[in-house]
Parts: sequence; C-alpha cells; structure tokens
Amino acid sequence: MKILLISSTEESNLLMLNLISNSLKNILSNKNLSLDLIFVGKNNLDDNILFLRSEFNNVCCDKQNKLSCIKKNNYDYLFSFENSLRGFYLRHFLNIKKIFFFNKYNRFFSTKNKSLLPIVDEISNVMKENFSYDKVLTPIFYFDDEQIQKDNQMVYWIFKMNHLTELDKEKYLILDLINYGYYNNNHIKLIAKICNTLIENLRVKIFFLTNSNKFYSRVKKNISKNYKNKLIINVQKNIKIIPFFPLFKHSILVITNKKKQSMFLELLGKPVYLFNLKRLLFKSVLKSPFSRQNVFNQILMQTLGEIKYILKKFN
Repeated sequence: MKILLISSTEESNLLMLNLISNSLKNILSNKNLSLDLIFVGKNNLDDNILFLRSEFNNVCCDKQNKLSCIKKNNYDYLFSFENSLRGFYLRHFLNIKKIFFFNKYNRFFSTKNKSLLPIVDEISNVMKENFSYDKVLTPIFYFDDEQIQKDNQMVYWIFKMNHLTELDKEKYLILDLINYGYYNNNHIKLIAKICNTLIENLRVKIFFLTNSNKFYSRVKKNISKNYKNKLIINVQKNIKIIPFFPLFKHSILVITNKKKQSMFLELLGKPVYLFNLKRLLFKSVLKSPFSRQNVFNQILMQTLGEIKYILKKFN
C-alpha cells in the first residue's frame, strides 16, 4: 500500500504526521507499506523528537520543484495537513485514489473548532473507518536517537551553565510572550503582578521568553524586589518547543500568548494557559465598565483563578 502525506513543518503538523505514520505501521507491515512525505515550502528539516527522515521511504519538498522522487508514483491514500494554495495544488497534481484532508482552518465559519484536539478525533475516526484501527492515538518520541539525545543534553547543559538551573530537578514555569504593540504600562504592571503572585504562591522560578528585551526589562522593573532573582530571561528570542523540548517538558506550566504554541502543548498533554489579554479586557470591561482599576483587578483574579484550575487539573 502506497501512502502520501503532505504537511508544513509546523510543530503541531509534525505531531499529526507522527500519529498517522506510526499508526499505519502498526496496522501494516513495513513490507506492505510505503510512506512518502512532501514538506510544503521547506528545503530541509532536521531529525527531531517527532520526526525521523529514516521513517519514510521518500521525503521531498515542493520548493524549487524537488518532487521528482514522487511525481510518477500512484498512491492509495493521501493525508494532507497543508492548507496553502500550494498544498491544494499538490493534492490534485498527483495520482491518488482517496484523499483525507485535516486542517484547523477547514471550517471557515465554525467557532467550535478552537483547538487541534478535534482534528485528532477526526484522524482517529478515519483510522477506525478505513483501516479498522480503534486504538488511542499517541505520539512516539524518538528520544533513543543518538543525535537527538545529544541535542537534548545540550539544552540541559545550556540552562545549567547559563542560568544555574537543572531543568529536571527544579520547579519552574515558562512565561512565553510576544510583545504586542498595544501593551501599555497598565498591561505591563498586570503581567508583573501575575508573576509576583505566582512566584509567591507556587515558590517557582519563571523563565521569561520574549521577542523583546525591552519588553522584558519593563516587566522586570515592576517585579517585587524580593522576587527579581526568580525572574529569568533566555537571551534567545525565538525558542521553539521541539528544539528545546527538555525546557518545556519539565515546566509545571507554560503561559503564552502564542495560540499555535498553546495548541501544540495541549496536544502533548502539557499544562498550558493561553494569555489572551484582549479577551480578558473585553470580559472585564463588561463586568466593570466605569472603573479601570476594577477592570485590571478582574483580569488579575480571573487569570490567577484559571491558572490555579489548570494546575489542579494536572496534579
């Protein structure tokens, strides 16, 4: 049986590829299964905890027309996780008997599909109806790969040497925020209050990851003097989950305003809180429309309450 997968290299899509490819291998022996993969808009992807090139027969990228390895093949099934125009074109360019299309944007007018979890359910249904596979879909992590072990050990070493933190032995949470332009002084003070309260109540360190050192400095300026040494910044501005998996793996909670990242962590079963300030502001203004102080007190209490609930749920 020949199967083709089309995907971007987003972390959530790599997880989907992992789920499907390993499920198919459980159903069919390697002799009866041929798995080809097209990455859309990417020249190369290194092996990582969710993806090993050796697990596929052919891995191609559509950039610069590097599709010669699969052009003449006929496929029984296509699993597509790519919603770009290029992805749509590739699906109709190849000879395929049956297509399965999964994407978080495939219901343009739906407000129900707010996370990636429904897509996992859809994949499970497809596997059950077409391959009689009704087991729970769980990812396989390639921690035994020699290069991946070296990469992970490097992450442990970086944080031990640069931040005096042994990731697998200490209690910490991650605050991963993009500095949006609408964050004013009141918003900064609110974020600092949340940090103060979490450090005091949970007795944790906070790794503050951001795309702006200025943003970090403004927040830290409003942190209580007793807790300033508990707020840590990682100098790298673009830390992704997969290359720095040990950092995210051992954290008790990740607070982020990156929706894609929160969805990926949710799929991994990690405690994550999506810090959506606009949503919080809107709800709080409805409750206290005439008092700015009351609005921010409402946001503070709501945020801390939701975080407390998430931590309780996972403990």
